Amino acid sequence: MTLLHRGAAGLAFAALVAAGLAPAAHADTVAADTLVSGVASLGNVCRGATATGSVGFALKRTGSATNGQVWGNTANVTVTPTSQPSGMTLGSTSVTTPFNWTTLNPATLIDAGDASVSLTVPANAATGVRTVGVTYTASGQGASVTTTSNDASVTFSWNVVDCTPADTTAPVITKVLTPAQPDGANGWYRTDVGIDWTVSDPESAFTAQGCADTALTTDGSLTSSCSATSTGGTAGPVSVTVKRDATPPTLEPVVVGDLGQNGWYTGAVTVSWKAGDDTSGVDLATVCGASTLTEDVASRTFSCTVKDLAGNTATASATVKRDATDPLVVSHVGGTLGGGGWYTSDVEVTWTVSDATSDLASTTGCGATTLDEDSAGTTYTCTATDRAGNGTSETVDLKRDASAPDVSFTRAGLEGDNGWYRGPVVLDWTVSDGFSGLGTVVGCADRTVTADGRHTFPCTATDAAGNVAQASALVDLDATAPSITPTATGRTKGTAWFTGDVDVTWAVVDPTSGVTSSAGCDKVTLGEDSTGTTYTCSATDDAGNTDSVSTTVKRDATPPVLTLTGGPVHQATYNFGDVPAAATCVASDPTSGLVGPCAVTAGPTAVGSGAQVATATDKAGNVATDTRSYTVAAWRSDGFYKPVTMGATVVNTVKAGSTVPLKFNVFKGTTAMTSGIGATFVAKKVGCDGSDLAAAVDEFGTTGSTSLRYDASGAQWVQNWATPSSGKASCYRVTLTTADGSSTSADFALK
Repeated sequence: MTLLHRGAAGLAFAALVAAGLAPAAHADTVAADTLVSGVASLGNVCRGATATGSVGFALKRTGSATNGQVWGNTANVTVTPTSQPSGMTLGSTSVTTPFNWTTLNPATLIDAGDASVSLTVPANAATGVRTVGVTYTASGQGASVTTTSNDASVTFSWNVVDCTPADTTAPVITKVLTPAQPDGANGWYRTDVGIDWTVSDPESAFTAQGCADTALTTDGSLTSSCSATSTGGTAGPVSVTVKRDATPPTLEPVVVGDLGQNGWYTGAVTVSWKAGDDTSGVDLATVCGASTLTEDVASRTFSCTVKDLAGNTATASATVKRDATDPLVVSHVGGTLGGGGWYTSDVEVTWTVSDATSDLASTTGCGATTLDEDSAGTTYTCTATDRAGNGTSETVDLKRDASAPDVSFTRAGLEGDNGWYRGPVVLDWTVSDGFSGLGTVVGCADRTVTADGRHTFPCTATDAAGNVAQASALVDLDATAPSITPTATGRTKGTAWFTGDVDVTWAVVDPTSGVTSSAGCDKVTLGEDSTGTTYTCSATDDAGNTDSVSTTVKRDATPPVLTLTGGPVHQATYNFGDVPAAATCVASDPTSGLVGPCAVTAGPTAVGSGAQVATATDKAGNVATDTRSYTVAAWRSDGFYKPVTMGATVVNTVKAGSTVPLKFNVFKGTTAMTSGIGATFVAKKVGCDGSDLAAAVDEFGTTGSTSLRYDASGAQWVQNWATPSSGKASCYRVTLTTADGSSTSADFALK
């Protein structure tokens, strides 16, 4: 089968045909395209050059599906060179067989794709023809074995030739700067700069324009250009510009401020800087900011260093002295200082004068002096000037007073005994000062004393100079009679009446002048009932005040008299329904009297224990009671008679929907009751083990129109129970309850 070669770009390949090992009989094969004379020619290849392209392959259907050399359906078959010859780079290709490959006709071909080919000839290779043989192996999943492989051989041929190069490049222009790099900042040179040009073209002759060597030897800038032309083209123009600045910038200080005397500044001083550069310009990042001298100092030097953009530096400085502070004048006053700035002794005045920076130049009135007599105001002044011209004055004003104020008082009021006043006392003060006048007066107010007690009223007067005078006024006032408080002690029941012996005691006190005599104030005891007994106590205090107090005591320790008529007999027993009506009562009390009529509380009539209680209470809280206890007996039942069987573990079996006669008797004591038993019946479903069921409802019904009746002939009560027709296989508990609360139960199983 002949295949067309699939386009190989860049290589003049001939068509290839399968060569090499002969495959086994009936085996599938791999084939290269048909080749010419068995060789794939690459044609002429220059030394030092590289050629690329590709070679195509095809798979050929040959053998049978049972043969071990047959590829399987949809098998991936890879075609790979077994070696990589020197100077060549050979690639691989692959193809997937059709889904029916093993059943296709023999000689069927499928395209296996192109494998890349690259050839590189060394630059020093010998000229002439070269060949190389390469074996390609096609390998993939076999139809009946794991892997099937077949080979195809390809021979590559090429002719190495020496190709003469043409001039395809323009001349090369280079320059050399001396120094090679700027020796300053920002591309500036700070020394002379040389520019040397070089032009070369090894392939053809050239002509150059403007390529003369030159130099920059003064501050400024210089631009030099070079261009050249050969058969390979034109280069340039190539230009270079150099900048030179070898001169430092200019710098001078500028001092601004208030100038006083002797070269001293007497206020804030600002030092700024004036900088300039005529060539590269001043580097603004290095310019010094203004400085302000705000404190006094004998000498302060400010310095500044600036650079131009080429890196040249300049330094300048300025020295400043500043004294903006007046001389310090401090007065020293010695003496006893009272209130309000007044001195109460001789006063000595001295001065301390100094200047911390420029030193003193002159002083006036700064000598020591003494004020040794009273004065409403004397002024002393000290003046000082420093060498910078600052001047100041300090003034001291002095006042002197050494006399204390005058203080006196008078008292008037109703006089009692033993130096006591028995009525309000009027207290008057007189306070004055003969020289500097009063400053503060404490406690010297005129007043009327009305409160009992021993009073001391201090008065303190201070004049404007701080001199102090003190006095105290004593006032003993007792306008209140002694306090007499009776206390009655004994048992009570929350009323004004005592219910036992009563002790009457007296508390006699006079907190001011004290008690001097008393009468009837001893302790007494009331030991018998009384509707009211009165006791009196009298007392006199040291100031002559007298008073009397009386108290009345009532005593009732005897309960009321209580009488009961009718009612239950104490500790008797009654059948349910036979308890007598409540008793009636009558009560009396001869001393405090009754609070209200006596009352009887009726006891219960239900089965169990009961009591009726009669109560009477007098106004003193004494209580009389009479209690009659009794017992209420329950009725008695013999339980249900036949056909019902009774017993704690007995369950009667009856047919669901049948009638069960419930027969029984009720006894009051030993007497059978034939009426008024108040019987009720309840039938509730229970567990057949006798356990209660939650939410069970009453299902008791009667047969026909029957009702509970007393059968006189049978001497028994009868109630017909209609068992639930829907209760088959269920258990019920029927309970009889009579009016006294007694109950009887029987269990039934419905079949």
